[in-house]
Parts: sequence; structure tokens; C-alpha cells
Amino acid sequence: MDSFGLVRRVLRKLHLWVAMALFVPLVALGLSGSILVYRSEIAALLDPPPKLLLAQGAPHGVAAMLHAAEARLGGGFLPYLYTPPPARGQPALIRLFTPPRAGVRRQIVTVRIDPVSLDLVAWDDAPLPGFLSPVLALHGNLLMGRAGRPYVGWLGVAMLGLGISGLVLWWPRRGRWGAAFTVKRGARGLRLWRDLHGAIGIWTLALFVTVTASGVYFAFPDTVAAGIRALLPSREPAAQPPVPIAAGGRTIDADAAIAAALSATPRARLIALGLPTRPGQPYRVSLAHPGDAQGAPAIVVQVDPGSGAVIARSDPARFAPAQALLAWQRTLHFGVGLGGLWRALVCLTGLLPALFAFTGIAMWLLRRQARRRSDRRRARKESLASDSPSG
Repeated sequence: MDSFGLVRRVLRKLHLWVAMALFVPLVALGLSGSILVYRSEIAALLDPPPKLLLAQGAPHGVAAMLHAAEARLGGGFLPYLYTPPPARGQPALIRLFTPPRAGVRRQIVTVRIDPVSLDLVAWDDAPLPGFLSPVLALHGNLLMGRAGRPYVGWLGVAMLGLGISGLVLWWPRRGRWGAAFTVKRGARGLRLWRDLHGAIGIWTLALFVTVTASGVYFAFPDTVAAGIRALLPSREPAAQPPVPIAAGGRTIDADAAIAAALSATPRARLIALGLPTRPGQPYRVSLAHPGDAQGAPAIVVQVDPGSGAVIARSDPARFAPAQALLAWQRTLHFGVGLGGLWRALVCLTGLLPALFAFTGIAMWLLRRQARRRSDRRRARKESLASDSPSG
């Protein structure tokens, strides 16, 4: 056996046993990811949004909506995120939280507010209805809380290793390239499952690696970001001075912060507003260029809450390659911002671990059966040889 053949044999064993040892959590991560791609639609089915009758007239400003939500909830709730109505005649969304206190668990509430009447038309303190919350926890941290995130990351690394080793094992010999991408007509048994395993793997490899690698990034953001910056041209934004906050707190409201951000980014539209919740924090205004799809990387403008000056502006359109790739990781992993086709492909990617496990286990079982039959034939021949007169 040549050295390359030995390497392939060792790699095949490693590929098999890693897959066999980890296929349950890998399949669970994949299937939960597929479900979460369409979690908004599933949530709407499980808990249909109420049909709202909103008031007619001119909408109030963002500051008035935030004040109304804060006053209505009371109990120490502070708004930290505002999302504008997706269309005229629909409510705005505000998220509020209770600051952490000794012995008291932080509570987060999402409310929808009528921009005209300032009535709270819906609210919810559960992030996702039904089975979606445990599915999200399974995919994000294996139901282990924050301590489980590194384990998810290492499972992602294992998936990348299986993908790369699978490519090496699939690599066809000279003259067999055409057949390597398809399932042979009339194939049965081991040949059928081997062809299926290889064809599915090679046609989905780029998609599989892209989505899996983005998942590893979310588990180990600093490590992956450092690696990307080392490999691709990078340009870090200039360091910004600390945000000067007036002694009495904020001196500009949310509307003034949004106006300052929009004046620095002509023709942009508001996506969301992050509010300061402690001293030293700026307003974070998220904007989108005309034509940007929902979920695409946002322009982020930081506004000084004391003076109203723009202190930082981050525009993905001007990023260096390394920063641009990092900015698109959320879009690549969650299937947002690139249209319905990409969303469907990301959902398909979550099914791949189950498909690979099914076809791989089928191959393993058939090979075991073939080896057992071969061993029985060899034992029978040896038995006959020992019983013969010449023996």
C-alpha cells in the first residue's frame, strides 16, 4: 500500500469514528438550525399575532413612544431598543428590561405601541412561543446556558473537519471525475449509499462549510475574527474618544439622536435604535441604505447623548475585506438579508448532518455485513480444508 493509500485508510477510520461518536449532537444542531431559519413564520403559526385596530392620524415621535411605554409598564423598566413600524398603520416595537439587582432576576419585555394613540397594543415577556425557545437554546448552547456555547463551537469545528476529510476521501481517481458527481444508474446496496453520500457531500460542500464556519464564528468570535484579519486585508476603524456625558444625564432625546444619525447618512432609513442604559453609553442608530434587504449588515451611527454629535459611523459599504466578511456572518448563518433562495439553502444545510448520518450508517452496516459474510466463507473453507483426507 502506497503512502497516500495509507493516509486515506487512516483518514477514513478517523472520519467514520468521529461521525459515529458525534452524530447525535451534530444532527440535533442541524435540525434545530433548520427550524430556526423559519422561526418567525413558525412563531406566527403557534401564536398568531392579534389583529390590531390602530388609531388614524399623525404619529408621535420616538421619544414620546418610549416615554409612554416606560410609564405604562413602570416597575423600573427601562427601554433599550426601538424598532420602527415595518409599514404605515402598523405598531412600533420597544424592548424594555429591569436593571439587574441583588437577588432579582432581570426581566425583559417586548411591547408593541400604536404610534398615533401611544396605546400598548400587545406585549410579551417570552422571546419565542411553544417549542421554539428550547430549540433556540439547543442550537445556541446545547441547553446548558452560556457554558454550552464553547461546546457548540467545537461541534462546529468537528463538522468542518468531517467536511474537509470527506472531500479528501471523495476525491476521485484519474478518469472517474464524471461519475464522482452522480449516483450510478441502477446502483444498489453499498454502491448506492456510497454514491449518495459522496454526491450529496460534493454538491453541498461550499454551502455546508460556509454556514458551519459562520456558526463557529459565533461561538469563538474573537479567535475567528483574528484569523480572518490575518488572512484578508483589514482596516480597523480609528479609536474613538470616550463619550462625554453631561453630569445630569442625557441632554438629547431619541428623536434628536435619530436626526443626527440620518443627517450623517443621507437617504438612509431607520432600522433600529439602541438606547443608552448606563453612563458612558452612546445612542446606537442602525440604518440601511436604499434597497438593502432586511437582515443585511447595517450602518451603525453612534451619537453622543450629551451633545448630539456623531462620534462614530460604521458603514459596511466602506469596510475592508476582513471587516466585510465578519459583518456578513450573521446574514450567512441565519439566512437573512440575501433573499428567499439563500434562506431555503441555509434551511437545507441543517438537514445535511442527518442525511450524512443516515447514508454513512447505511454504508457502515453494509460493510460490516460484507465482512461477516467474508469471514464466514473463509472459516468454512478452512474447516473443509482441515476435514479433507489430505489434511
